Amino acid sequence: MALAATLYREHAPHPALRAHVRVLWELSGPCDDPSPQKLFPDGAMSLWINFGGVISGGQQHVTTGGAALLGEIRRPIEVASTGALDIVGVSFWPGSARVFLDAQLPELVNRLVADPPVTIELSGVISAEPQDRIPRLQQALLEAVQPKRAPSDRVLQAFSLLGQHDIAGLADSMGLSTRQLERRFVDELGASPKQLASLLRFRRALAAMQRPKPDFAAIALECGYADQAHLVRDFTKYTGAPPKRFVTTEAPKTRAEWLTGPS
Repeated sequence: MALAATLYREHAPHPALRAHVRVLWELSGPCDDPSPQKLFPDGAMSLWINFGGVISGGQQHVTTGGAALLGEIRRPIEVASTGALDIVGVSFWPGSARVFLDAQLPELVNRLVADPPVTIELSGVISAEPQDRIPRLQQALLEAVQPKRAPSDRVLQAFSLLGQHDIAGLADSMGLSTRQLERRFVDELGASPKQLASLLRFRRALAAMQRPKPDFAAIALECGYADQAHLVRDFTKYTGAPPKRFVTTEAPKTRAEWLTGPS
């Protein structure tokens, strides 16, 4: 059965939030199929505020008017909704959720956490009229930022260069040893350079899989994989299915928003 259409809208963050927030978004629409939906890794974390039916993930349940934090996921996880979708969310840059958290990033890996340990005051957002939710959320984020917790400019610069060098070359370009770079990434971004580079490469491949009749060998070359076998291994790790089966059986059962993610 085809999934009912949902409305997905993105909003640019306030200029003072751009170093930490990738995008704010709204997702709404009917839930015609209560079957769990798979979410796929993208190297970052997101905050969800739920105005629709109960959302469940693992042992966590997010009620109407509740909030949840989706930690950095490194494998597919499943979420389900018992009613209409009506979510306002924030997607953070890798490592940057820490400026709004009272928890360590490793504690949140592969988890959907209801009543999340955030420093953001959400009551004004939850009580707002629909048209005021995003402005209220922007203001709540601005008031909650703790800049001293932000990743350093040096690490953010290195992150921006992932994929342009191998890890040793990237470390050398930053004047660091490979071990020093890895330690800085784990401490400040919550994942190693190798893990983040792999996730970014996978997201490029996932987007390319949405094309009609995708050419897997061409996608492997385009996205920086050593060969098609390398693509198959990574894709299976991050989605639970090899590319061909994913395209034919998994993608049609997955909402488009979960496949593309925020821009």
